[in-house]
Parts: sequence; structure tokens; C-alpha cells
Amino acid sequence: MSKSQSSKTNHLLFPSGRTVKACRNDVKRLKKEASSSGNKLSTGMALDLIAEKNGMSGGWHKAIHQLSLGDTADNYPTTVVCSPSGKAHSSTIYGMRPSQKDMEAKELISSLKPSRFSEELLARLGSDSRVCSVVLNEKDQAYRIVQIECHEESHAFHNGMYALGYYSLVEEFIPDNYRHYHMVLAPNRILHFQLPGWKKRPIDLTACLQMRMVMWLDYMDSDPAIDNNDDFRALRKNRPNWTFDMCTIYWKFAVDLTGSPLNETPSEDVQKIVQYATVSAKRGFHDLWDKREKDAESNYLRTTVTKTQFS
Repeated sequence: MSKSQSSKTNHLLFPSGRTVKACRNDVKRLKKEASSSGNKLSTGMALDLIAEKNGMSGGWHKAIHQLSLGDTADNYPTTVVCSPSGKAHSSTIYGMRPSQKDMEAKELISSLKPSRFSEELLARLGSDSRVCSVVLNEKDQAYRIVQIECHEESHAFHNGMYALGYYSLVEEFIPDNYRHYHMVLAPNRILHFQLPGWKKRPIDLTACLQMRMVMWLDYMDSDPAIDNNDDFRALRKNRPNWTFDMCTIYWKFAVDLTGSPLNETPSEDVQKIVQYATVSAKRGFHDLWDKREKDAESNYLRTTVTKTQFS
């Protein structure tokens, strides 16, 4: 591909959120790392590896072709799927790109089966017990709506979605235009971060883990009772150069971040991982706080305008 042709695709986004241009730079870095280790890695192989790492299988050229097609409505028509009982009904939103695991989600919905108990429960509670959920794609866009009128099918659906790698957004993370749904499910995609000075592979955080870390920092900011914990006090004593937030993140998410249990004297590599995970969570925490402030200001202005109109 010529430079003029490649420049036309530099802005395209992989499912991971990284641009094609950034991924091309990752290819150069990957080849350089392989060379420094005494291994030979061809450009074609490096391109394929980076494409797969960023959520597109089948090779680099196929990935670029698929990304170039764009998210046009003609490529993503509305499709409908129901459970055998008809109590679970789902349709995609016209023109919106499905999640990469949507085929598994469709199979889950089409396999849901009610029980005698759920039918009796529905008869007692009535059709008002309908649960309406929305599923997001890797770009945080709603693409599938799921309506279920059976309690047990609803429970099975959400547990099945969790098993497929989706997670429920908590209240603070739900975009305003999706808040009328009972539940918002998002794919637990991998977020790749490169810490300055970190010469190893990029640190990987899942979207779900980052959300949990943000909520944890939010909680600790309001009620830092963790100082009463013996393990936490020992960690603080042995790592005086760590910030309070770094210690709280490591104490809570040691296994999630490093694959190893809490150690009062973690290595320098672990410190780098915890440091960047904390920076990532802090950034998310401030974004969440700013969103709350904007929502509060918007609600105040809306209330003030309404009172003015009727006074």
C-alpha cells in the first residue's frame, strides 16, 4: 500500500479504540522489540499480530478492508431474534455496528427456555414485570434492545451475557440517553496503555476493571476506613514512596492487576503496573466527578427555568 493510500486509513479506529496510524507505530515497535531479543519478525506477521491484538482477526489487510467499509446503515440492517417461548424479544438498531460477540448473544436469546415457575410468576405479577435492556458495542453505542417478560429468562439472559464477557454499567457510567433502560450491558473490551518509561508490552486493563477501580477510588475518597486494615497498614509502612491511592488500588486489585496476591514489598515492575493503573483510575475518577458536576449544574438550571416559567 502506498503512502497516499495508507494516509486515507490512518484515522480509522480498531475495536480497541486505537487508530490505524497508532497501530502502524505499534508494528514498528513490535518488530524492534523482536529484533532486540534476537528474533526475526516480518512486517506482514507483525501487522497481523497487531490487528488481532486490537480486536480484528483474519489478518491486517482484511481488517483494514472491514474498517474502510464504515458503519453505514446498509451494512447493519435491523435483525430480530426471539426465545422459543416468545417472552424474550430482541432487535438490533438500524445502522449500528453489532458487538463482536453478537452472534453468541443471539444464540443465547434464541435458546432461553421458560419454566413452569416463571410462567406462574408472570401470571401473578402481570406483564408490567417486563425488563428492558440495551447492549452496547465496542464504541459504547447502543445497537441491540432486549425485552424480556419472564423473570427466569431475564435472569438467565443476564447471567449468560456476563459469561460472554459483558458487564452491567453502574448508574454513574450510564450515558443520559440510555438511562431509561433497566440495564445497560457493555462488552468488557481490553484497554491497552503504554506507560512512559515502561519498556515492556503495553499494560492491559479491562473496561470493567477500570470501572471498578474508579468506583473504589470514589468510595475511598468519601470514607477512607481502610487504615484500620493490618495488611494495608503494613503495605503503607513498607512502601513509603507510594501514594495513598496507589496503595488502595494495589490492596484491592493486586490479583486482578498482577496475577499474584498482595505482597507487602512488591517488585519495581509491580510498582509500575500499579502506578499506571492508578493514573488510569484517577483520570476516570475525575471524568466521573466532572460529569456529576455537569449533571448537577444542568439539573439546577433546568429546575430554575421551570420555576421561572410557572412563577
